[in-house]
Amino acid sequence: MKNDLAERELGEEDDAGVLLAVLLEHYPAHLTVQELMRELDWSHEFRAEDALARLLRAGLIHRHDQFAFAARPAIRAQQLGV
Repeated sequence: MKNDLAERELGEEDDAGVLLAVLLEHYPAHLTVQELMRELDWSHEFRAEDALARLLRAGLIHRHDQFAFAARPAIRAQQLGV
């Protein structure tokens, strides 16, 4: 049971990382959840919303209505190669 939870959390972190990479790739564009889902070939909106919520809590993205975009800390970390 504990391993299942750890694997699920790791998968969710991977989703957030992949989604952040897409937002950074398209920076400074503001992308909708549907655009992100198409870009990543995801069929479940809750998967994208969960990853976006994780990134928002971490301060790595901003949300405005249906749009999401990379925040300055994420952009700067990418520039530094972190």
